[in-house]
Formats: sequence, C-alpha cells, structure tokens
Amino acid sequence: MEHRVYDLDVPFKTANPTLIARILDAGYHCIALSQSVTIDDFNFSLKTNEDFTRKKTKEERQSMRISLIDQLRPPPLETLNGLLSDSQKYRAINWSPTVFFTPRLFRRLNLHCSEPSLAGLFFREFGEMLNQFDVISFCPSSAEALAYACEHAPSLDLITVNLSNPSELRLTNKQCSVVISRGLRLEFQLSPLLHSGSSGSLARTNLAHYLINLFSGVRPSFNKAIVISSGATIGWEVRRPLAVVALLQCLGLQPKEVARSALTKGPYAVIAHGLSRSRMAHGAAALLKLLSNPSVISIENIEPEVIPDVIDSPPKKKSCA
Repeated sequence: MEHRVYDLDVPFKTANPTLIARILDAGYHCIALSQSVTIDDFNFSLKTNEDFTRKKTKEERQSMRISLIDQLRPPPLETLNGLLSDSQKYRAINWSPTVFFTPRLFRRLNLHCSEPSLAGLFFREFGEMLNQFDVISFCPSSAEALAYACEHAPSLDLITVNLSNPSELRLTNKQCSVVISRGLRLEFQLSPLLHSGSSGSLARTNLAHYLINLFSGVRPSFNKAIVISSGATIGWEVRRPLAVVALLQCLGLQPKEVARSALTKGPYAVIAHGLSRSRMAHGAAALLKLLSNPSVISIENIEPEVIPDVIDSPPKKKSCA
C-alpha cells in the first residue's frame, strides 16, 4: 500500500464520476473525499452588531449542535461505492497504471479553525463522531490555531496549510519536532500552485518558504513530514504524479525520492494513522492487509449477532420416596 499513489483531498461536494475517472486515469490508486466543518461555529456567543455580543439562548445552542451533527455525518459507503462504479463509464480506453489495483475511496473531514479557545470542547463533544472518518485534517487560519494543532489538538492525522492565505503562518523548530513526534503530517494542496496571476505566485512563494522552514526544523525527518494532495474540484486541476513530482522539485522539494514520497509513503502513513486512531491497532493492521489485497473490492462493517443469554434452570432434586 505504501507504494500506491494517493490523492487525499477531493471535495465531496464537487466529486462526480467524471472527476473520479479523471483522477484514476491520471495514475492515482486511492482517493479521499473530503467535507468541511468550521470549529468556530461551535460557540456560545452571538454577535448582533459590531459593538454588542450576547450569549446564545438554549434554543440557539441546541440548533447549533444539531447543525454541527448534520455536518459531521460522513457520506454512506453505498454512495462512495456508487461513485466508484459509475466512474468506470468514463475511464479512458488506454490501460492506466491503476488497472492492476482496485481503487479505494476514503472519507475525510477538514476542520477549519481560527480561534482555538473552544476547540478542546469541540473535540470532547464530537470526538466519537470524528472517529467515523478515515482521515481528520486540521486547517488553521491563525498562528494560535496552528500552535494548537501542532501541540494540543487530539484526533488528528493531518495539518493542512492554506497556501493561498496571505498571512504568513510559520512553524517553529519546536512545533516541527512535535508534529513529527505525534505521527502527523503537513499537507499542501496542488490546485493553488497551478493558478496564474498573483494568487498562484503567492501560493508558490508560500510553499517554498514552508519547505525551507521544514528543512531547517526537522532535517533528519524531512521526508516524513510532507503530503501533497490535489484539492481538485474540476478535471483541469488534476495532474499526473510525475508532473506533480517535477513541479515540487522546481519549487525546492529535493531529492526526487522525497517529492514522490509526498504522494505515496506520506499519505499511506496518514491512512494508517487514521485507522489506528479510529479503531484498535490490531483491527487497523488487519484492514491495511485487506486494503493491499487486489482481490478485495470493498470492506463493510458487519454488526455481530447478539445472542441472548440462556439461563439454564437448575436440575430438579430427586425426591426420596
């Protein structure tokens, strides 16, 4: 499985059989379909205007929880299997590198956060629901949220950096070491790098700065720190793995083995970390072995049959006549 090619971020809202077929034909084997939730929505205050903030009523707090619970429901496995089977109609005629491996679809959750003060309460409140996802990513938009993700946030597999964000979020050497020691990875999306104009230039500059930052902070473990995902919403944003590796090398991700590891071994470690997070280690190991078997088409959870307890009545005492 660690030699397969992964794309761990394709938004579920824009995913369709045509886009899935395009990604598979490009040479990817495993795809994670993502949905997003904003942690900042989990708060108990309501800003009515610029100068006045009041506490939410009981009904408003209940409505907030119901809304978040709805957003935290992963797509059913039947929906994912339907997308995968329908994508076969749009596959290219030429044989692709994935033809000898059964494609896999995973479920991913992106947690966006700028104010981490209530993030701990969010994880305690919805921790069980988070374990329904194969991959959990934290997307910080402030220095405080980035520090929380690196050092304190539980139930994470990835930290996704927004390269289009004009604010300069930089990791300290200590934070880099903590991220590696916790088994986490830093993820960068490919799609912002492909755009022309100032937005694309900003994304490429930010990525180069992050690579230098990581190389100086965790040089011995540099090849274990990075994951690259497409973030593709349309077919134009999909690139073949060789093209992605070449682009990353141009931006300073050297040598070639490190750039390729960001598409193979790094994402595989994220999937393994997610399985260990949401299930027991033994169960995760068994699932990983099943996933690497090309004859396994799908894996479904089967609830064990509950057998009612049978209470044997004590034997009757023999009467002495």
